[in-house]
Amino acid sequence: MDLSEAADETVLVACDYDRAVDDHAHERPDPRTVYVGRLVARGDRATRLKFSLKTRPFVGTTTMDPETAALMARLARLEPGMAAVDPFAGTCGCLLAATHLTGAAATAADVDGDALRGALANFDAADLPRPTILECPVDALVERLGGAAFDAIVTDPPYGKRERIAGGDARWLEELLGLADDALKVGGRCVFFVPHGDDASADDVAARVAARAPGYAVEASAQQRLSGPWRRTLVVLRKETSAARSTRGGHDDLGAELSDYWKGRRAAVEAGRGTRGTH
Repeated sequence: MDLSEAADETVLVACDYDRAVDDHAHERPDPRTVYVGRLVARGDRATRLKFSLKTRPFVGTTTMDPETAALMARLARLEPGMAAVDPFAGTCGCLLAATHLTGAAATAADVDGDALRGALANFDAADLPRPTILECPVDALVERLGGAAFDAIVTDPPYGKRERIAGGDARWLEELLGLADDALKVGGRCVFFVPHGDDASADDVAARVAARAPGYAVEASAQQRLSGPWRRTLVVLRKETSAARSTRGGHDDLGAELSDYWKGRRAAVEAGRGTRGTH
């Protein structure tokens, strides 16, 4: 899609048909309601995507592509004056899009301090406010935040390649939901990917996540194919209560399962039976 000549506004003309009166498949009933000129989006050249990975001063092997990062920022429903945090920030691909497209203040945390510091060059090159950076694992992040509350968590968690979190057992989902309990405002959204094989649908994955997150509602889910038989599902959770989950501190079966899954994938790649990819 070429957005270089994007219109100022995009409108939708829609008709709401009453299907109950459509007794014959070859006949179309009269529209019950017609909406003409309903505004569905605004096009502003200042908000176009412009952060090609090829032109960034600093990138990593798993930097989020700008299109997907922009989608995540939009699904977080961020606006100017709001605040977002990425607990697995890496080179800050998600937060770069969020800062540019929504004007939200950003906080980036990761165990890889070199990646965080290197990513600051991308914000400087785009003339965007630098994020606050915190070099720490997720389980230490709440204390480092000092009671700060966020409107959104936007992140792409580790897929078994960066396992220096939560004691090294890749319990990233438990840690992520724990962070949401402590630092996400009620009504805020947690937007993140879940890696898995091609035997699970987006609805299946979202349901498994929701089962581990009482007090949160699944607002959206969508699936993306990776290399080979691997997929990842984007899940959007909306926090509906401030009550902490009773499962905190317990064993996270899904996180452990995913850790084993991606370790197996890596072993298959090394044995020449798989296809190496990035997340």
